[in-house]
Amino acid sequence: METAVELYPVSKDALLGTNRLFDLISIYIRTGRYDDALDQMTYLLSIRSSYSVHYYRLTPTMDALREHPRFQRLTQRYMGE
Repeated sequence: METAVELYPVSKDALLGTNRLFDLISIYIRTGRYDDALDQMTYLLSIRSSYSVHYYRLTPTMDALREHPRFQRLTQRYMGE
């Protein structure tokens, strides 16, 4: 999946690039690489994309991260809580 991210970087394709990053986040979560997933999530939240903090808080893809302190801090930061 990292290859897909390299082929479609956000700098060259804002739509497909962010979609591939979200796919990578999903794979990282499924394989237990939570810190890597959160690194990518942090990046996606820092740029304009269709993946908002609301999406992360609601999508079932993020279920494994819900109790992770870093996920909670990150979502709170972008929610302004």
